[in-house]
Formats: sequence, C-alpha cells, structure tokens
Amino acid sequence: MANLNPADLPDLANGTFKDLEENKTQEGPWLKDIIALYIDRDIKENELVMVRGLRSTTGEEKEITLTWAQVAHIDNHVICDIAGSGDSLKLVSTLPALDTRDEFVQGIIRIDVSKP
Repeated sequence: MANLNPADLPDLANGTFKDLEENKTQEGPWLKDIIALYIDRDIKENELVMVRGLRSTTGEEKEITLTWAQVAHIDNHVICDIAGSGDSLKLVSTLPALDTRDEFVQGIIRIDVSKP
C-alpha cells in the first residue's frame, strides 16, 4: 500500500472550505472526482465509500465509511486536502464525523466503493 500521491492525479477541480476548528482553509480535489478516475459506472446513493489512511508520523491507521450520497453532495465538502508535506492527501469535510483535525483521515492509502 502507498499513499495517494497528489502528483499522480490529473488536474481536478478543487473544493475549498474553512474548517471550524482553526478557521484554516482546506482545499483539494473532490473525493467524488478521484473515485470517478477509477470507477466507470454510475454509483448509487446508498453505496458505501470507505477511505483508509495511514498517518506517516505516528503509524496510526484511520478509516471512515460514508455513503455515496454524502460524498457526492457538494455542501458536505468531501475533499482530499494536500498534506503539509505535499506528498499525500488527507480526507476532510464539513460532515460532523469528519470536520475536526482529530477526525481527518490523513495519508490516504485505500479507497473502496461497495454496495451495502
């Protein structure tokens, strides 16, 4: 497994929002657009999107599962922000389960889409 490297992604539209915790701008490609690079079919709203990350500084793994409806809804700001190191992406959002630094999924290593 390896981190999803921002340099390996084509130019995708960026989403942006200011997080409530530190009022810092979070910006990066939409998760839905990254998934569309690899899945060539319509995804149903109730399908599950699991994102797993590995924080390089601590080795801590983190995982979150969202519905496609949550990922695809633009008001949820489900984006992959470029990490400070510039070599990995972290999943951030304005969704309650993903809207604080402790909840961000850093160092994305795997994304799975599955039927419920």
